[in-house]
Amino acid sequence: ASSVAACAATSSCAGAAGATGPSAHAGRVLHPRERPIATIARAAAMALGATLHTIRIALNDSDRGVYETLELRVARHPSESLPYMLTRTLAYCLFWEPEIAFSKGLSTNDEPAVWVRALDGRVKLWIDVGNPAAERLHKASKAAGRVVVCTGQDPQALVRSHEGQRIH
Repeated sequence: ASSVAACAATSSCAGAAGATGPSAHAGRVLHPRERPIATIARAAAMALGATLHTIRIALNDSDRGVYETLELRVARHPSESLPYMLTRTLAYCLFWEPEIAFSKGLSTNDEPAVWVRALDGRVKLWIDVGNPAAERLHKASKAAGRVVVCTGQDPQALVRSHEGQRIH
């Protein structure tokens, strides 16, 4: 973030010499100590936005008879790692069918990374990425016809971590 900000000319803005009103800072860049408190609070409250990646994929799966050219716009949340985003994108490609979609992602706990929904709203395929908890997989298995986990880690470590835990 920059250490200076342009002052919005408002009636609540006080200039360096104590002047107020719309012309107090017209065209002048203020030092952070001179910024109005409302501007500082608004800047601190803004969250980082997602990074949008455009990915072009030639999908050729002769086993399933799928030959598609995909142009995906994948949003990457600031807290999402690049390997997680790439695993999510690969899962999308591996299980591609016309109804597949990315979910809302990290902002919701009750949706998978990728899913296929039927026209009536039922979840046909729930694809989780990473190392989901056994409770999450249990819930997913009750909500969807099929559950798949795609991980960039050792898959045996995922299996070992869920041994003895109840998954529907």
